Amino acid sequence: MAAAGTGLNRYVVALTGARGILYTRKLCGYFQTRPDLEVHAVCSAAGEQVLKLELGLRLEELVEPRTILHAADDFAAPLASGSFRVRAMVVIPCSMGTLGAIAQGQSRNLIHRAAIVLADIDVGPDDQVFAHQSGDGAGLQDVEAASVHAPLDIQGVATLAGLARETGFII
Repeated sequence: MAAAGTGLNRYVVALTGARGILYTRKLCGYFQTRPDLEVHAVCSAAGEQVLKLELGLRLEELVEPRTILHAADDFAAPLASGSFRVRAMVVIPCSMGTLGAIAQGQSRNLIHRAAIVLADIDVGPDDQVFAHQSGDGAGLQDVEAASVHAPLDIQGVATLAGLARETGFII
């Protein structure tokens, strides 16, 4: 795990009640392969419900044991402070309610507050599911992979997408 307090290898994963919790599962799977990263997770009440309904899991079962969990109503958590340095925060999936709250600067829960105080944030897109449903030929696993690798690649984390870009191979 990264040295505590540096923020250079610290990431925040936030789950909300939007459809697409399978993206979160894929992202958490990636973080399980990276013991060098410090991962914090927070899940909204609606996110907990969707996680249970879609995957039959609780947040504690989805993330790896070293992930640091935070309650969505804990405004005293380190994530609520701008002095808590992180490399990036990914809200995946991101409900429209969460997106609206973040855009308007409304801190209704820790997810909103953390996103507002952090400079680097990527919001997990919901619309890629429609690409799969529209029959453009993309498999669901391809959509999952692209949704997870894109925000990590933007942040400079080595991923298959980054390797493909560097080598010219198409994933």
